[in-house]
Amino acid sequence: MNYRKLNLENPERKNRHKDVNVERLFLKLALVFGLLTMFIQPLFSAPDEYVHFSSAYSMFHTSRDNAIYQEGKALNAVDQNVTDTASGYLKEYREGTFIQTYFDQKANFAEGQKLAFNVTFGNLKRLPQAIGILIASLIYPSLGLMFLLGRFVNLMLYIFALYFCIKKAKFGKWAMAAVALLPVSIQQAASLSYDVMTYIAIFAVFSLLTNLWTREDKLNLRWIAYTILVLLVLLIPKASVLVVGIFFLTLPTRLFGDNAVTRILDKFWAFCSRFKWLVALVILGLFVFYLKHEFAYYDGFVNGLQILFNTFFRPDIYTNLDNVLVTGMIGNFGQMTYRLPEWLIVFDFIFLFILMTREKEVTLDTRVAVSGVIAFMANILMTAVAVYITWTVPKLPGYLPMMVSLGNQGRYYTPLLILLIPVGIYLNKYIKVEMSDKSTHRMFNFMIIFNLIYFLFLTIMYYYTKDLGRNIILETVQNLRHLF
Repeated sequence: MNYRKLNLENPERKNRHKDVNVERLFLKLALVFGLLTMFIQPLFSAPDEYVHFSSAYSMFHTSRDNAIYQEGKALNAVDQNVTDTASGYLKEYREGTFIQTYFDQKANFAEGQKLAFNVTFGNLKRLPQAIGILIASLIYPSLGLMFLLGRFVNLMLYIFALYFCIKKAKFGKWAMAAVALLPVSIQQAASLSYDVMTYIAIFAVFSLLTNLWTREDKLNLRWIAYTILVLLVLLIPKASVLVVGIFFLTLPTRLFGDNAVTRILDKFWAFCSRFKWLVALVILGLFVFYLKHEFAYYDGFVNGLQILFNTFFRPDIYTNLDNVLVTGMIGNFGQMTYRLPEWLIVFDFIFLFILMTREKEVTLDTRVAVSGVIAFMANILMTAVAVYITWTVPKLPGYLPMMVSLGNQGRYYTPLLILLIPVGIYLNKYIKVEMSDKSTHRMFNFMIIFNLIYFLFLTIMYYYTKDLGRNIILETVQNLRHLF
């Protein structure tokens, strides 16, 4: 009796939730749901997956065979009537013949292809999936096997790279793990998308920064080399991720020792802290200069400002604002035709906010939180401007009547959500969320698992049933009645 009582009152047993190994929890959930998504998600179903496949395939083969691109594009062009079983790749999945069509038969474009080496620094972001596709083409060049192995290598790199990023981070682990496990994150990781390298670059830089912000000693050669290496990784994905570099301006000067330069920097930051209004004016001036430059050939600054206003503040004009941009950061999936409901998205953002405000207390300069907001907002604005120039204008020559930026998607901003962790820590001074570690752990598990199961359920309903699962409850009840 005494032994049993002692065991029950063991402090380590009682407080087992206080030191949850977040990275291991991420690893388990990412492996389970990542592998399920990899198999359940049909070929070509992730956004632009036929483009990613064509580009990745050409890295280790003689040339970019246009037939690959055209075949994928044709299969990807699903009719507006999504219940039409004759539409693109939906036909094989809804009729149950996809294994015979995509896995048993060799791909036509693979005939006569020779191995080559077309790897450059510019296409390094496609290297993981290209390696998987190469291995599959050597084993058996069916479209299905090449897709699966390409997805598998991409997914494994995503999981293990982010596992170490979360493990090495000094704070923000819960929020980092949550963002990495959002449905749209797992969908991209389990596809052929090069967004995986975007996640890795942003998470690696942020993990490094958490160490630098909390470090008390001067940087040694080892840490300098590590920082340079991580910065090189930041150059691999999309150029828009370079906005994360603004955080390096916020590094404490103690990392570089006491010298003339650091003393000048300290005085500069003290000046900024004292004259915040002047800093705000400078930031506003840079924004004006940026828009004047980018819209110089599109009727100037005022026209650009109107386009951005319509895009982000007029959902009656830009009807994709809520379902593609906002919802897209959590869960708007293939072809932007099926997504998580808005009520769940609201809870997901509240969930992320709670995690960020419940981070352990660390001493961060206010400029770190401010820089996080600037970097996040700058990426959104820069992306909107870029897709307007590269997508809206070429697609719609009469672009002026539209007066919105088309082609923007919320998934572009998902990994950047972790840049708001310092904001959550700053707000913790004013907003107190009373929640035990045990409750936080349970909330994390519930929200992540519920989101991902919901995503897989929607995927099955959308791609594998002829009526999008409209009668799934009725059919299930009828089948149960037949059984009994």
